[in-house]
Amino acid sequence: MHTTHEGNIRLPLPPNGARGFKMGVKQHFTDSLVAGDDEGRQMDVESHTEMLTALVMLARRDVVNLENQVQFD
Repeated sequence: MHTTHEGNIRLPLPPNGARGFKMGVKQHFTDSLVAGDDEGRQMDVESHTEMLTALVMLARRDVVNLENQVQFD
């Protein structure tokens, strides 16, 4: 969430992953986080390992951006 100079609130941008999955599945971990400049972008993750890896990568100063839910053929 981002508050503009005019006092308006901008919500995070939706996920831009190449593939989607169903959130809230009880058989395995699913979650989302918000990262990026200004209002940020929502990122959906499908495992606890993916979440921890994303958090570690975002903490690195040399990482510019993360791609989320990349399609593998």
